[in-house]
Amino acid sequence: MSARRKARRAAKKQAGNFPGVSPKSMKKAMGQMDIKNIENVEEVIIRIPSGELVLKDPEVQVVKMGGQEIYTISASGTERRSQPSKNDDLPQFQVSEDDVRFIVEKAGVSEAKAREALKKSKGDLAAALLSVT
Repeated sequence: MSARRKARRAAKKQAGNFPGVSPKSMKKAMGQMDIKNIENVEEVIIRIPSGELVLKDPEVQVVKMGGQEIYTISASGTERRSQPSKNDDLPQFQVSEDDVRFIVEKAGVSEAKAREALKKSKGDLAAALLSVT
């Protein structure tokens, strides 16, 4: 057999194989993998410092191999959401009872309306008074 022919056969034999891994070992490793589809996934959210990346209607597969889980996600659509502002994490504004009474007396509205106006104006009496009159 010529050297050229031997080289072709060797190349054909190696095609599709990983270098240094025999086909038998590869088949054994593939058989040990546990591959499962996760059904009815509506969206996958990936959080990054600048916001969120939302993958719509994804197909998700989990491959368990060597004590690890590998998630494969393919999605038809994506959406970017910006990071919520730090002010959203602050506690709600506390309205003082004196301010509520002041708005009730001056505007002639109920305590509930006065309290809501003060919350919307973040305690600004003038803005709350103007919003209810």
